[in-house]
Amino acid sequence: MDLDQEDENTMNAKFLNIRSLKAHHEDLFRETCVNNSQVICLCETKLTNYDKYEIERMVCISVNNSHGSVVFTSTSFERQNIIIAAKLESIEAIALKVKSVTIVYVYFPPTTSLTVVKKDFQSLLQELKPSSENNCVILCDCNLDNNKRQRFLCTIIWT
Repeated sequence: MDLDQEDENTMNAKFLNIRSLKAHHEDLFRETCVNNSQVICLCETKLTNYDKYEIERMVCISVNNSHGSVVFTSTSFERQNIIIAAKLESIEAIALKVKSVTIVYVYFPPTTSLTVVKKDFQSLLQELKPSSENNCVILCDCNLDNNKRQRFLCTIIWT
């Protein structure tokens, strides 16, 4: 099966740390996989609330007062499928329902306290209610050092 070919049972989603969308706009579209995506999650875009950014055939979903968390979805995507687009105390989260999957994009800023991240992440999971009937994919830019990341993952898995 051609992975770039779209059909009703497939969805192409990409997650990239762009480190400035304005600086790397051309680089982004050199990637064939991005051009064929229905969902593009970008972190560290360095866009502000005042920046308007458009990608042909895509709709932009962003988190206000964020570090540049942005999700672009195909124009065929229905706005009512956005579940969350919010900055919690420490993390930024965008969750959307696409076909039978909930895609969750989460960004943890580097200066965030592990205690606050865990609390916010657990609140996010409670709101999303992932289950065997509710397929959920979590894409995360965890700016935590290795020791904190391992403790965080163990806590989330076992709670």
